[in-house]
Amino acid sequence: MTNDERQTFTDFCLPDAPFLRQVKHINDFAIIATIPPIPAGVFGDEELTASLSQKLYDYIRQIVRDAGFHYETELQPFREPAGFGVKYDDDEFQFRAWFADNRVGISRPGSSFEDFHSWYTRFMPVGQSLATTMCQLLGETLHRSLDILSASFRFDFILHDFLMEGARAAVRNPEIMKTIIRVWPGEAGRTTDDAAVLASVARADFAVQRWSTSPISGQRRLERYSVEAPSNQLWSSLWFNFEYRATSYTDPESGIRETVDPVLLLNDYRSAYVDFLRDKALSGFMASLLEGYRFSTTAGTL
Repeated sequence: MTNDERQTFTDFCLPDAPFLRQVKHINDFAIIATIPPIPAGVFGDEELTASLSQKLYDYIRQIVRDAGFHYETELQPFREPAGFGVKYDDDEFQFRAWFADNRVGISRPGSSFEDFHSWYTRFMPVGQSLATTMCQLLGETLHRSLDILSASFRFDFILHDFLMEGARAAVRNPEIMKTIIRVWPGEAGRTTDDAAVLASVARADFAVQRWSTSPISGQRRLERYSVEAPSNQLWSSLWFNFEYRATSYTDPESGIRETVDPVLLLNDYRSAYVDFLRDKALSGFMASLLEGYRFSTTAGTL
């Protein structure tokens, strides 16, 4: 995704435009890297965290320039109970890079899907090594060697107010979930496919993890497809989480454990976004689950 190969959002949606154009918002995004344990109290040292934040600020400032974002003045350190780091608060390209217990990460709040696409295709070509650099900066500050144990791309979506094509009556989320959850516990606890049981369902969650092979690096990737159907707001929403992860893998036939380099995943940002999120998670899983339905999306909470 260099400047020469960066797709417009219209081109990105072309393979399945009728469906992808319905997904108007992404609710949350994060790249999370797990690192070896950090001794308790280290992140409570204000002098240490201030020094680390300043080093990170200098590094991200160059990323902001190279990505063509608007305002370097919107870049500033932050510290909160859950962690600390550097945030970029421009209303179009905002993101955070943060340190927390045994993790480093880059996150971006909900926005229109088109704005997210613009941010991702600008940021990732120049910022793909940010998590690795954060790990190195932390190791230098602590005078120890730190490496990334596992890493993942996480994409969240909230869909709501479902209607069947050609109808005006609202559809409750258990009706949609019954296509992937075929039986439910009944009054006596035994599983049943009786549709009458759906009236008593308070919440229904579905999650599957499957192994795949990266078309870029050839390494194993763990894909996670998750959808939650809560009862709040009159069973009107579905919460989707999709994760593309690099972690160790054991061959089920040979029992041999394969070594996976999480850093290669961070360089594999195009595969995470196009091959996994667009082609599999959205145009594949989500579209097949919601075939025949219309819906709305949100970047915030319901």
